[in-house]
Amino acid sequence: MSQPFFSRDPRATVTLVEPVNDTQPANYASGVPPHAMAPPIMTVPPSPSNSQEPVVEATRPGESYTDPAFLSNTHLSREKLDLIEQTMRISGMSFTDSALHLGLLSQHEIERAVASTLSRLVEEQPSLIEAALRKASSGRDLVLRQGPPIKPGSRLAPVLDPTSKRGEQIRALRTQLLLLSEASRTATSIAILSPRSGDGRSQLAAELALSFAQLGKRTLLVDADMRRPTLQNLFNCIPEAGLADAIATDSAPHLHPVQDLPDMKFLAAGHSLRTNPLELLSDNRFARIMQSWQNNYAFIVLDTPPMAEYSDALALATLAGRALIIGRAKHTTYKDLRSMMRRLAITQTRVMGAVLNQF
Repeated sequence: MSQPFFSRDPRATVTLVEPVNDTQPANYASGVPPHAMAPPIMTVPPSPSNSQEPVVEATRPGESYTDPAFLSNTHLSREKLDLIEQTMRISGMSFTDSALHLGLLSQHEIERAVASTLSRLVEEQPSLIEAALRKASSGRDLVLRQGPPIKPGSRLAPVLDPTSKRGEQIRALRTQLLLLSEASRTATSIAILSPRSGDGRSQLAAELALSFAQLGKRTLLVDADMRRPTLQNLFNCIPEAGLADAIATDSAPHLHPVQDLPDMKFLAAGHSLRTNPLELLSDNRFARIMQSWQNNYAFIVLDTPPMAEYSDALALATLAGRALIIGRAKHTTYKDLRSMMRRLAITQTRVMGAVLNQF
């Protein structure tokens, strides 16, 4: 029995063959159009367990903030909102965590509220673009704040080597994505999605961004995984601030230039403080930042948390408008992929293709 893996774009249709047991690894069927999916990509083996990537924890005090538009889309009564607010004050939990704890919202209801909030911002608020342009014309453009330069680490060296097999595979994937991208005056934004940790999202996001920048295209790589950020380690970067700080304080993000790649910038995840990362990513302040980037870059690559564990990627995919699905051979299950695609269906995200990592 086979089931469409995704079919939103007829040029990028992949069939996923359902195994007898849906907890077994998923298999991609044949018949994929030539430019719909990259050849299997060999990834750098994960770091040994004794050198696990550190989780960046919040180290500064801050106040939780929940966007009013998101609150409206939860359709909760005033009494329930007051109860959640009281729980937040007592426990220190975020709005969504408190709502889940009290049983007033389910994970599915939260995801629908996020998708509804961001879809409306994308479709019905052209004023966001106008606001970004006004900031640019007044010298207050959100993208002008710059951090210290950074350099790609050893794990990214193969993609910079024109003779390496890994680099050639990434360039082939880059070409396929370019062929699937529409001509536009604004940036091509791509959220890199996968069900679980260890699928190779961060590595591939960094390699794709480097590859786009090698073409001389203005490229922004964003670590939007505020749960367990790892991109900063691939660039040997110790950021003082990042995306979470920019959203929480409504300030310009600290963008790091990349050594020897004048067309590339990197934004670290930052510190989410007391606010749940999902609430930060659902805020219209993040939508405004994204709109500013859209007018200043050719490509925006977003690293995301695993979708089987968090809903953050839904918010990111909704604003990006495009997604690239990552699976890991003999590891990613049919059940996880099917669940991820069902959740993604509530957004208007265009899935551009799938990559099967083998390591």
